[in-house]
Amino acid sequence: MLGEDALILLDDIVAPKTTVTAQYQCGGETSGGGRTGLISGRVAKLRFSLFGREDCQLELKEERTLHDTHWGYHFAECRLFPVAAEYEPAEADPLITVFQDATKTAPDRPRLEHEPDKRTIILSPGREVVFSYFQGQWRLNT
Repeated sequence: MLGEDALILLDDIVAPKTTVTAQYQCGGETSGGGRTGLISGRVAKLRFSLFGREDCQLELKEERTLHDTHWGYHFAECRLFPVAAEYEPAEADPLITVFQDATKTAPDRPRLEHEPDKRTIILSPGREVVFSYFQGQWRLNT
C-alpha cells in the first residue's frame, strides 16, 4: 500500500502445469477489459491494471445476486461484480495488479519495467516500487 497513490498486489503463486484464476470481487459496477478495469461505486471509483503476464486478460462478469448467501448482505445493500483473469503461473513471471483511486480524475496508467529478476512499477515521475526475485522468492525492495 502506497498511501493514497496505489495498492500493488504481486501474485507469485507457484502451480506448475495448471491454470490459475485471479478473482477480483468488486463492490460496484465494472467496466473496461483487456488489461485495465474500472470499478464505479456509489461514491468512489477505482481503476485496476494488470501487468506482467501477457496471457492474462480481464473477464468482467455479471453482477452476482447474493440471493444464495446470508440475509445480511441484502440488508446492507451489498453488491458484487466479479472480475476474473486466467493465466498459467510461472514462478519467475508474477501477475501484478495495481489499484488506483480514480474518483476525481483518472491517474496516469502505471508502467512496468521488466528485467529478468526485477519488476519496477512506475506510478508517476519519482514514484516507483521495485520487486526483486532472489532465492526463489519475490521481495519488495525497501
